[in-house]
Amino acid sequence: MGGRWHKLGVALVAVVCSSACATGVVDESSGGSESSGTGGTGGTGGVPSTGGAGGEGGEGGVTGDGGAGAMGGAGGAGGAGSASSSGTGGNPNCGNGVIDPGEQCDSADFGGKTCASIGLGSGDLLCNPFCGIVASGCVPKEACNDFKDNDLDGLLDCADDTCFMEAACLDSCFAPKSLPVPGGFSGDASGRPNLESASCSPVSGPEAIFEILIPQNGTFVATVNSWEADFSVSLRTTCGDPASEIACGNDPNPDGGKGDKVTLEVVQGQKLYLVVDGTAGSAGSFDLNVDMPPPESFCYDFYDDDQDGYVDCDDATQCQETFECQPGANLLGQPCIVPSDCAANAKDPACLQDWLGFPDGYCTEWCDLAAQDCPGDGHCADLGFGSVHGICLDGCTIDADCRVGYACVDEGYPTKVCRQGPEQNCANFQDDDNDQLSDCEDPSCQATPACKPGSKAAGQPCTKSNECYAGQNDPICLHQDWFGAPGGYCSEYCNFMDDCGPGAICASWFFFPSGAGTCMRTCQTDAQCRPGYTCADSGLSEKFCIAF
Repeated sequence: MGGRWHKLGVALVAVVCSSACATGVVDESSGGSESSGTGGTGGTGGVPSTGGAGGEGGEGGVTGDGGAGAMGGAGGAGGAGSASSSGTGGNPNCGNGVIDPGEQCDSADFGGKTCASIGLGSGDLLCNPFCGIVASGCVPKEACNDFKDNDLDGLLDCADDTCFMEAACLDSCFAPKSLPVPGGFSGDASGRPNLESASCSPVSGPEAIFEILIPQNGTFVATVNSWEADFSVSLRTTCGDPASEIACGNDPNPDGGKGDKVTLEVVQGQKLYLVVDGTAGSAGSFDLNVDMPPPESFCYDFYDDDQDGYVDCDDATQCQETFECQPGANLLGQPCIVPSDCAANAKDPACLQDWLGFPDGYCTEWCDLAAQDCPGDGHCADLGFGSVHGICLDGCTIDADCRVGYACVDEGYPTKVCRQGPEQNCANFQDDDNDQLSDCEDPSCQATPACKPGSKAAGQPCTKSNECYAGQNDPICLHQDWFGAPGGYCSEYCNFMDDCGPGAICASWFFFPSGAGTCMRTCQTDAQCRPGYTCADSGLSEKFCIAF
């Protein structure tokens, strides 16, 4: 970071010198030319080097009369003399501690100039051996409105004393940052002023305000994420007027890492001001994303395509007038293929599909989590589809209340609900109940005889999982048909390298939905493996026996 600031300081000095070299601030890498010419506005003259002694440049454009050497001098914009061997040398008074004519500085004497007086921040000016000022020791001045600690003093923007009474710190609407759509911004609100408030922030904190110009008609979505602080995000039509607020979003969950979102139907050319406000007085880093997603593309995919908080037939503006969302006759919990197979008290039916864990479909409808407005004994549950509403599940007391293939399951709701029953086949290498756990990896199988561990160690031949040793009732026999293991290969499910019994190591094949691996017999040579297997190095801490 220090090197980057050094370069930035040098660049700023170059800009200052190009427009006002009368100040005499130079970078120590600049020098006089070997070619002849007359000077413009000059600093010190050429530096003595090979090829001749440099002449002394005067203040205000005096040219040197001696030739500059091949290495050049540390002079300002003044021209060098001709490249002859004659002429006088550098300023003979340089080094006497007093600024003499033609010098910008001398030792510690800078003529009252400081880093701040030449438009930079903190730091110290330097005087080079030729009495020219060098500003590479200066750091940039705090900008006060860029979410950065420019002068590296640990204080951002308005938290820095140098920003006291700056316009950007007295008015949050002073030059708000323009943000394109779609677009994003990452910053830290710790140094922002606390002058504005949002209706959904319980206690206002430092705020960052952005100017948004809407590029097209549609739905505008803004999302703020932070792991350090709790924020709200709101939209208003006039920057400094809280009464012009038209939308506000604040997730009440105080935990970090969540997203606070606001959605609004907008028109092309509309100008909005987006306020990221620290709730309960908090502040910290945040990530802001603004977008105009396409309309709800599908009304049956359980995805909020337009990110307006309403999924599929729960979306009144995009889906409820389509044919997919016209209610059908099948009641809650009955089979279905599409939403229109299912009954609903509004145009909001849904059909939960196999890939969601509902074999042969499951008729339902969208519901109000607070009002619990499902039909009959149904329960409104949040299944994580990203909608502001829930989805109805068929209530039950015993398994007989549910249709064939489903069981009456206690999932922590006030009533049991009909869901797919537990894993039925514990030896087919499949996740039958769609809970991401297969066979003896599934707790519903681990109490069955099929998953009672045997005595065979990892790597031994097998035909059934219960022949194999396992520490947690989760043995597995890796069959040749499924895993290419000749004669079967005893193993157990594992999740960590040391999650296996003696003489085995956990290797992941990315085969199982849960991401679990299997325990493999460790070895050092092929002789330690069964016939048909070899001792292979797969990059783990130990080699293991595997068939090739």
